Amino acid sequence: MMDKLMTILKSSKDGEDTTDDIQHIPTSQLRPSRSNPDITSISQYYGPVKSECPEHVLKIYRSDQTFKYLAVYKETTAQNVVQLALQVVAAQLTLQDFAVFASIEPTEYIDNLFQLESRYGSPRLEEFERIFNREMWWVATEVCSERHIQKRAKLIKKFIKVARHCRELRNFNSMFAIMSGLDKPAVRRLHSTWERVSGKYIRMLEDVQQLVDPSRNMSKYRQHLAEVSQEPPVVPIYPVIRKDLTFSHEGNPTYCDKLVNFEKLRLIAKSVRAVSKLSSAPYEISSMAARSGNLISDALLHMNTFEGGNVATMRKGGRVVQPRKKVYEQALMVRKVKAYLDGLRVVDSESELDRLSYDIEPQQQGYLFIVAIHSV
Repeated sequence: MMDKLMTILKSSKDGEDTTDDIQHIPTSQLRPSRSNPDITSISQYYGPVKSECPEHVLKIYRSDQTFKYLAVYKETTAQNVVQLALQVVAAQLTLQDFAVFASIEPTEYIDNLFQLESRYGSPRLEEFERIFNREMWWVATEVCSERHIQKRAKLIKKFIKVARHCRELRNFNSMFAIMSGLDKPAVRRLHSTWERVSGKYIRMLEDVQQLVDPSRNMSKYRQHLAEVSQEPPVVPIYPVIRKDLTFSHEGNPTYCDKLVNFEKLRLIAKSVRAVSKLSSAPYEISSMAARSGNLISDALLHMNTFEGGNVATMRKGGRVVQPRKKVYEQALMVRKVKAYLDGLRVVDSESELDRLSYDIEPQQQGYLFIVAIHSV
């Protein structure tokens, strides 16, 4: 072997790198042995590893280490929400809301409140507002778009359970958005549908509603928020944040006898600091669920990637590894939920929702007769 190497070196030109020539020598000619193993297969440099398949495709390995690509979904429709794991829906709503909430700069609250034309503006705060409205209209749209009364009642029950899961995950923003969607006039008037919702779910709905009771300036919610805010993270209710800041601004003069009212500014700054503190820690879904006695699937622990940074984390912490088939099914569910939430179709018009509501459940004749008597 040394003779062959010397021949190659002599035949090469002076100053020319012979590495490429050596790499092209067949392995059989180099006669690899235990002391001289063949390392040509690992002699290449590799760049960053990138996924070979898109987000909606899974790479499934067989027992013999061969694999195939499997499309998770062809088309996820709105009616698929009934088949989705409700805990996964609540977790994904929580992570999406918190990703935007944690990215809000403290100055955005001030710029938005005083309507200042700053260079940065308040893009993330406005996005947080759009998320709340989107989730609220989403609930009303799904219920009013379902024509089958039994499926419509099942949808309402599913949304009630999702709202409860959001409360357990301290995502009060999505919880309140779902409750507001169920409280829309177009949804409330569906009496035949609500009659098919069992008392168990009605009590569950009332239990969640008690937390956001508007009496005494939502004192129950404020008291509960003060307790859980000692251990962030928390996703607060956006309309309440907006209301408190607006009241502090419009309820107190900016100037007193031509002097700046620093007491007002301190009050606003205190509110902004309290809100910003709620996102001072990353979201750990597993810890949140453990406090409420729930379990989180392994797939949900490992498949939570979202655009905007790593403000949310998943911690597995000594859990028993589940069978591969179950993990695969859970991963399939997580991807379906992500696809569904990314492609939500919402109707943000009260008149259009009313039209859909009257289309699926026309006004009863008895009600029309009562209205006619009162009009006379």
